[in-house]
Amino acid sequence: MCATSGLDRLALTRLLRASDALRLTESHADDRYSLGRLGAVFVHTPGMAEMVSHHSLLYRDLQNPSELLGRGSGAALSQYWHYAATTNLQSRVPSQSRDVRAYSALMSASQPMIVDQVIDAYRFDEHRRVLDVGGGNGTFLQAIGQRYPQLSLAVFDLPAVVEEQSAENHNNLQYIAGDFIVDDLPAGYDLITLVRILHDHNDDAVMALLNNVFDAAAPGTRLMIAEPMAPTQGTSRMADAYFNFYFLAMGKGEPRSVARLQEMLVAAGFSNPSHLKTTLPLVCSILLAEKPAH
Repeated sequence: MCATSGLDRLALTRLLRASDALRLTESHADDRYSLGRLGAVFVHTPGMAEMVSHHSLLYRDLQNPSELLGRGSGAALSQYWHYAATTNLQSRVPSQSRDVRAYSALMSASQPMIVDQVIDAYRFDEHRRVLDVGGGNGTFLQAIGQRYPQLSLAVFDLPAVVEEQSAENHNNLQYIAGDFIVDDLPAGYDLITLVRILHDHNDDAVMALLNNVFDAAAPGTRLMIAEPMAPTQGTSRMADAYFNFYFLAMGKGEPRSVARLQEMLVAAGFSNPSHLKTTLPLVCSILLAEKPAH
């Protein structure tokens, strides 16, 4: 392994002991190591490396925690998540293609983690038309369409995001441009999905979006929210230490509990909000709600 890695024995031993402590590897007798549980997840999960790489921006903002806490947002991470920079809902500045390209690519690369959880937990064959609001380049719906080719699918996202998709053929997938906070959403869909959207925004933006979805939905339309929710049993350290500081540096957003999201859904007019469990709640939990028939 020394020859393969280019490291001497002492350096490689330091690396393996550190990775063993993080459960990326598992140590065995005779100084042998194998891939650990978390290491296997890292190796076999597309997009994990991209997620780790972009955290260099968060670490840069965390170099001075007091300044970050006093300022209320980071410098590096908030610029990366360009859409998070606007705090006034009525004066949102349209993004340019160059502004959205990086985070659209990151979301696309990491989306398979969410897709697997959602497809395993929910059957889409009772629906005909699905609208993914804030769906980026359509990675989530492309995966859904492969499993359920009979569905008519559409992504609604910022004009700069839609412009990046050019004229590629994605079968039944349509791209619709707009700002989901201030623009009307298209009608005619019996399932509307919000995948890793709400936790990126403050309460006023979340309520504006939920009200927008409610107005666009026909009676009986179902809404799905899929994202990490807090607190999740066994992951409180992740929620408190990681998510809170990540969203602080980002400049907006917070991890919300299932109960809090249910309250917001009811406040927007939706009924029967229910929690659908997944196998990896740290990655994704699911909430379902409906627009009442009457």
